[in-house]
This record gives sequence, C-alpha cells and structure tokens, in this order.
Amino acid sequence: MPREKVVGIIGGMGPEATVDFMRRVIAKTPAQDDNDHLRMLVDNNPKIPSRIAALIEGTGEDPSPVLCEMAKGLQAQGAEVFSLPSAFTAPTGRAHWELLVRARAVENLCYVLAPAQSGTHENGRETYGDSMIVDPWGHVVARVAEAGPGLAVAEIDRTLQHELRGRFPALAHRKFQVTSVTE
Repeated sequence: MPREKVVGIIGGMGPEATVDFMRRVIAKTPAQDDNDHLRMLVDNNPKIPSRIAALIEGTGEDPSPVLCEMAKGLQAQGAEVFSLPSAFTAPTGRAHWELLVRARAVENLCYVLAPAQSGTHENGRETYGDSMIVDPWGHVVARVAEAGPGLAVAEIDRTLQHELRGRFPALAHRKFQVTSVTE
C-alpha cells in the first residue's frame, strides 16, 4: 500500500487565506469518495506575532519561533509537504516572502506550497502575491509571479525528500524551545 500523502498547513496569518486554500484543494482533488481526498493537518494560529511589526517597522516580536514550532508540530504528526497560504502586504512581500518560504523548506527538508493572494482588496490593502513551490533544498520549482489568478504545478519527488532527510538528519537533532525574554 502506498504511503499516505499528508499536507501540513501553517495558517492563521490571514485565516481567510487558509480557508480559501483548503477550499481550492478540495475542489481540485479528483475524488470519487471522501477517502480520495488529501489528508490535511492545519495549525491555524491567528496569534502569530505580526510580521509587519517585526520585519518592516522593527517594533514587534519576531514571528519565526512560533512559525518554526508550528512546522515542527505538523511534521511530528506526519506532514511531509507544508503549505503557507498567505496574504503578505506588498512591502513585506517584496522584502521577505521568497526568503521566508525557501527558509521553511530548507529547515524542514520538505516541499513548501506557498499560495499567495495578490491585488488590492476592498479595504485598500495591497497584497504581494508571488505564489511558489519550493523543494527541500530551497529551489523554487514553480511560480506564479504575476498578480491575479494562476496555477503553479510541480512534481513532488518524495524520494529526493527522504534521501535528503537521510543524509542530513537535522530534523532528528534539532532542539528548539521558545523562551520568553523580559527586560
């Protein structure tokens, strides 16, 4: 019996983006029965520290430790592919989106599906877009860089992923703990 495909979704940084992504995955899955759908593990945490405050304004708490813990938890539950549905603002996206997506792929030695909303929303907020798929070595293997609807498609080579994880057992060795800092 083939190994089950498990997608871990790191959500909450725009809960609507997470729900929209899940709806699209369900709609696009050629399923004859409920059992034909992908198993999706979702960590929907809207309390992740603001990336805008931390990265752009320099006034907020670093969101990286929370994101790393979310990924670690999903991986412990069996996720081999992560998705980071996002609605990054245009300035934050231009500065950090690709870097952050590629870093998540490398640190977890996994594929990252990064669907990203783009355009100007009803409230006037402009989101960056640049949806991409990144392999476990940090290479962007597919991308939809232009604004508007699009589809990024790539083959997920689970053999490559397992070979990399065997050669670089970093996941088994990491000991990451979030601690609070007081002044």
